[in-house]
Amino acid sequence: MKSSIQNTSGINRIGSLIAMLGVIAPAAYLMGVNYYQGQLSVYGINADLFAIPAQDAYINAYYAVAFYLMALTTLIMELFKFLFYLPNLYVTALVLFVLVILIYSLIKLSKKTLKFKIKKWFVKLRKLLSLLHWSNNDFTKAIGVAGLASYGLLSVLYILMLLSIFWLVLPMAAYYKSIELTEEKRTKFLQHGCYIKEGDFWSNCKVLRSDSGAIIYEGLLVAHTEKYVAFFTKKGAFVTPYPKGAVIISSFSESTNKI
Repeated sequence: MKSSIQNTSGINRIGSLIAMLGVIAPAAYLMGVNYYQGQLSVYGINADLFAIPAQDAYINAYYAVAFYLMALTTLIMELFKFLFYLPNLYVTALVLFVLVILIYSLIKLSKKTLKFKIKKWFVKLRKLLSLLHWSNNDFTKAIGVAGLASYGLLSVLYILMLLSIFWLVLPMAAYYKSIELTEEKRTKFLQHGCYIKEGDFWSNCKVLRSDSGAIIYEGLLVAHTEKYVAFFTKKGAFVTPYPKGAVIISSFSESTNKI
């Protein structure tokens, strides 16, 4: 009997895990797609021409979550520095000490008063619970039935709330985080042009070079497929059919600006 209950519990857990994965996977895909569309929107490029592969969408979702976790970690680290670095450490220790003394005093006080009142209150509580028991009180029974019904309704609302978080809030959060990061990248390009960040090897720019060696575009590579390529330069955004025989080159020239 016991093993049967354990097996049923294990099956329920596996079913819950499968259901959770069934929700997380499409939610992560939507996050990745919205992250990608946010990037393109900053450059004023229509996403219809540049479909994103599923694996890239999941990678974008990973980056979107990672950026938020990094921001949260930074916030927590700053809080720890504020609380536990001198001279604020003295204030934190004093507050904790006062809190411990206050809690200790309340516990001691409650024990003293509890000895005199526990018997009196226990008898009253026992009578009240007996009176309110569902077998002795139809009103309590009605409350119980209504509570079970409301529990089912609240469970449905809770599930709908979780679905709204996965299907609406998270993708929109990824979209706006992408816009924030891409706008920063675009601003740096407009201010400094093509450059190699200190400590990096590759330039922030790409070069679209024709089969004859001529430079077609040089700037930020926004997106590309087998049919189209999109570049952002200081003159604006350009979307063009991918030239036959053309190649995209990553620059690491020493002549490139360094910041």
